[in-house]
Amino acid sequence: EEAEPALTSARDSVKGIKKRDLDEVRNLARPPINVKLTLECVAIMLGEKKTDWADVKKLLAKKDFIPSILDFNVDNLTSRQIQIVREKYLDGNEDLSVEKVMRSSKACGPLYQWAESQIKYSTIYNSIQPLREEVEKLEQDAKVANDEKERLESEVAGLESSIANYKSEYATLIRDVEALKQEMEVVTTKVERAESLMKSLSQESERWSKSSEGFQSILTSLVGDGLQMAAFLTYAGFFPFSARRTLLQQWRSALDDLGIEFREDLSMIESLSKASDRLEWQSQGLPSDSLSLENGVIISRCARFPLIIDPSGHAIDFMMKKYKDQKIQKTSFLDKSFMKVLSGAVRFGTTLLVENVEKLDPVLNPILNKEIQRTGGRSLVRIGTEDVDFSPKFNIILTTKNPAVKLTPDICSRVTLVNFTVTPAGLQSQSLTRILKNESPEVESQRNDILRLQGEQNVKLRGLEEQMLREISAVEGSILDDDRVVEGMERLMKEGAEVEEQMAKSAEVMTEVQRAISKFAPISLSCKELFVLFAAMREISFLYEFTAASFMSVLESVLKRKEHHEVDDPDSRLALLKTALYREVASRIGRGLKDEDKMVFALLLAKLS
Repeated sequence: EEAEPALTSARDSVKGIKKRDLDEVRNLARPPINVKLTLECVAIMLGEKKTDWADVKKLLAKKDFIPSILDFNVDNLTSRQIQIVREKYLDGNEDLSVEKVMRSSKACGPLYQWAESQIKYSTIYNSIQPLREEVEKLEQDAKVANDEKERLESEVAGLESSIANYKSEYATLIRDVEALKQEMEVVTTKVERAESLMKSLSQESERWSKSSEGFQSILTSLVGDGLQMAAFLTYAGFFPFSARRTLLQQWRSALDDLGIEFREDLSMIESLSKASDRLEWQSQGLPSDSLSLENGVIISRCARFPLIIDPSGHAIDFMMKKYKDQKIQKTSFLDKSFMKVLSGAVRFGTTLLVENVEKLDPVLNPILNKEIQRTGGRSLVRIGTEDVDFSPKFNIILTTKNPAVKLTPDICSRVTLVNFTVTPAGLQSQSLTRILKNESPEVESQRNDILRLQGEQNVKLRGLEEQMLREISAVEGSILDDDRVVEGMERLMKEGAEVEEQMAKSAEVMTEVQRAISKFAPISLSCKELFVLFAAMREISFLYEFTAASFMSVLESVLKRKEHHEVDDPDSRLALLKTALYREVASRIGRGLKDEDKMVFALLLAKLS
């Protein structure tokens, strides 16, 4: 660390020796002793044999003197040269030092410094030469070791690469095995789902097959059935129940003559309404007889505003409950604020019920004709002398309690007529209900509960079928890939089976209830015959107008009496009840008859009893 910088510094100093300084030294005849010794020392180191001053001067005269010093290789110094220089010139002579020589000669000072640094470097170099050799040997050994290391590392890298490949192949095999396991699990799951689904669907197969056959039958008779339903909605509403049956028979005969297929057992109620709709209507007060249900269908399906003939007032109550959420209002043509109420209903889209409509106010013509004018994005209808905004939610219901109302063709063409006049069959059903409530309320309650339950079960079964079809149609891809759908279908089919089982049980219970009710059938039949007799009295005189409500009041008064309640035997009690009914009818109706007609009525009454 010290020798090499000193050697480099000495060489740099030698480079700075000027030629005139050397010439000055060479021209000295008797040089200073330290100059002479310095040059002798340099001559010995450069390999000169003779060190006389004359020989030294010749050495200085050489052109390559300075370059030979600069290019001097310290390895060329022999141990003898080093020993002579050290003992004679450097270590053994006090007159020689860089400072003293530099004072004697500027050219010899750097030369002495060079000689001293060379000897010092050579001494150090020779002393560490074994170490150098050891280092070289160690370096060679290290090179061999590195080569072996590289070979081993290369071999290890090859082995690691092979291991990595084996690991990759092993991982691939493991993934393939796992994929096969998952695929097996998926296939097993699908098989289980398929088996479960097949088992569940097999329970539905018979019912769906029957439904499919029925659907094919419906398709073949679609045109004829559509014509019947359209004619029924358009024309049948005005007629009583018996006349509607006659009309249907005539229409079917016409279709038969034209060769158009139709269903003989087509039910207008079942075809044009849902079980859920009928349940809702009954909860809103609509009677459950066929006439009332047909009228409910016509009202819900009519394209024109309805005009309802309702002698009993049941239909009006039903309409008030049905449209309660639409803020229905009741009014009449005699109401002083009729125009204001009508305009408000038209503008705000509420329902308006107009009572006692036997003649039509011309102010309603634009509304009934739906003469809507479109102006600037507004829908207007003329009411009287002003145009009023028309809401599409607006609804008007015209009603009359007169069963013998005379309606002009002009009125009939603008409205849909709906006749709620009670028929004998309807009155028989109402009478049976009143009698059951009084004589056997538990049976009547049970009957109503079963009828309601059967309706709800039908609605639920239809809802389950529709939900099942929605689940199936919503499936994307294979139905077996979706657990939710399969589980949902299994649940729906299970619920459907439970509903069918409940329906079967309900039918059995209903049979028992009907058996219990059948003992009251004779007296309800008597009520029907009496009502028919009342209608026949109208042919004797137009003054003899007996409504269903008047007859029901007679029946109520008989049922409230206590005489027949004191008899325990059911047959005897019903016989007393029937006798009391005939006596009450004879007493009440006889008061309103002419003297010459009382005998006729008595004979007809006796014939019935």
